Amino acid sequence: MNHTTLSFFRSYAYLVWLLVAISCSPREVDESKLREYILDTKNGVVKLYERNGLIVKVKYKPNDFFSLSRLRSDTSLKIENLRKEIDKKLFMTLSISLNGHEIENTMYNMPGDFGKKIEALSFGMNPYLFASNTKQDTIPMLSYYYERTFGVKNSTTFLLTFDRKKVLEEEKFDINVSLPLINLDNVSFSFLTSDIKKVPSLKID
Repeated sequence: MNHTTLSFFRSYAYLVWLLVAISCSPREVDESKLREYILDTKNGVVKLYERNGLIVKVKYKPNDFFSLSRLRSDTSLKIENLRKEIDKKLFMTLSISLNGHEIENTMYNMPGDFGKKIEALSFGMNPYLFASNTKQDTIPMLSYYYERTFGVKNSTTFLLTFDRKKVLEEEKFDINVSLPLINLDNVSFSFLTSDIKKVPSLKID
């Protein structure tokens, strides 16, 4: 069997497996059940890294949460239209906690201009937050949002937005995180495309 034929059968086997996996998952659940599903590590859509008081969490955020938020603010909108508006995007949340607090608490006591550090978190993270595929190709973010909470929460949170098609075109992908401000260097979080595609939709009446 030549290499081309072998590659074809491998691709075909993966496609069949992916379709079976998706068909076996629940298709629609309510909001609380979907949140539980996302936080359950067995479902493969939330990943953790821990080291010396540092906790980094990367979590898939289903598009339906954004659609539901829009729908609640304007009940005249149609859920089908809202889904179409963002179906080409993939959202991931990144949270970073240091000794049970936002990283800004630690940065405040470090040498240097605190304002510039906040500016770096707000506008300068593109080189340090990106996706990559099995070929090690870099997939940059389309955009990101840094949530400034002024000590209200116990972690610093970012919302990362990617091109959905580019990220999910292979069997798995990595979300890569570096944060020089706290000496965090290139931690990778691996996700299976099938796990992302198995996430149920929101049941919206």
